[in-house]
Amino acid sequence: MTVLHLPCARPAAIIPPSEAFRSAAWIAAEVFLGAVSKEWVLLHCPREQLSRKVVRYYESRVRRWIADRQRVVCA
Repeated sequence: MTVLHLPCARPAAIIPPSEAFRSAAWIAAEVFLGAVSKEWVLLHCPREQLSRKVVRYYESRVRRWIADRQRVVCA
């Protein structure tokens, strides 16, 4: 019987996310300053689907999405 000796890999370092996930209510209140509803954010903004029911947002990704939409409208 041949035994394979594989190099021992170090466990991957856990890198904390650079930004926290935000809820739709937080995005509506803080990014849109209450101008839109939580339901509007759920339907229109780019999101991360964590499970069948759990949806979260990155603030920077939503702000980039808004800036891109403003550029299209102004062009």
